[in-house]
Amino acid sequence: MTSISKLHQKIGSFALILSLLVGCVPSMQDQDPVIEEPVEEIPVVEEPDVTIFRSVFNGSEVTENELYQPLSVIIENSSAARPHSGLSQADVVYEFTVDGFQITRFLAIFESIVPNKIGPVRSGRIPIVDIAKQWMLPFAHYGAAETGEGDAYSIIRNTAWPIRFDGVSGLNHSYFYRDASRKAPHNAYFRGEDALERIEDMNVTSHFKFDDITNVDGSNAEKITFEYSGQLRSKYEFNVTSGMYERFINDKSMIDLNTEAVVNVKNILVIHAPHRRAEVHQYALIDFSNEGKAEFFINGKHEEGVWKNQNGMIRFYKSTNEEVILLPGNTWIQVVHPQVAITIHP
Repeated sequence: MTSISKLHQKIGSFALILSLLVGCVPSMQDQDPVIEEPVEEIPVVEEPDVTIFRSVFNGSEVTENELYQPLSVIIENSSAARPHSGLSQADVVYEFTVDGFQITRFLAIFESIVPNKIGPVRSGRIPIVDIAKQWMLPFAHYGAAETGEGDAYSIIRNTAWPIRFDGVSGLNHSYFYRDASRKAPHNAYFRGEDALERIEDMNVTSHFKFDDITNVDGSNAEKITFEYSGQLRSKYEFNVTSGMYERFINDKSMIDLNTEAVVNVKNILVIHAPHRRAEVHQYALIDFSNEGKAEFFINGKHEEGVWKNQNGMIRFYKSTNEEVILLPGNTWIQVVHPQVAITIHP
């Protein structure tokens, strides 16, 4: 057999083997169809937007359409009035210059806790009444000035308060009492908790914006002093651990007799407003009708902005026109005139 014949024979054998192998492979038509298992789609669960309703007084979480039993009280701040009772438990406190521009008085607003000893309670002055009217809460005072331009009593009597308590005129006066351990007129106190029996649940318009994170993030401010006069300095020192400002009067810790605790403050706001003197008593008359410079001290930080009287209510804004966000807790508002020296230590 020639070499060519042998080659043809090998090629033939290879072709025969290849054809047999191909014949053994099933065709695509003979194969079982591939069944794809359906892929189960996992539904995407969107987190619902949760609206948090907050107390208009201290920013704590409340239910929708919360009703309140609040109380506003005028409290003295002369040396004979200290230490005070109840101020550490107030949700909102305003401090105002009063007669002679040497001393101040407070307007304290209570809702989350209403002590049964609040005071010493003193008489009304026009700027204090102006701010109290912005809130329109049950109002407790011990008389009021009645002289000329300083006539606060006429304004009080012509205002439709939800309810009023007056220790001088005898209006709901049973909730007032005198503390024999002090001398008049610095010893009139108000039974706030007992007075709640006369206060109906009410809606209250929000004056502040609260959230768990503030938008005040300016320069450091660990100590702030407000020199109202040679005899009165209100001072705050920031405590990093508590996130609150400890309050001092004339460099002494401000103590609440009710709790024997130091007064601590979460948010400090400052209203710079025009002041003028009126009548022989030099009553301080303060113009809250428009807008002016404001300052904010929150969480150890300080920023400047503006306050605006909008529809009869003062609100606070950053220089960027964003409304200031307060942290949940109590708020103290210092009302100052240009002669009040403010010192800030970073």
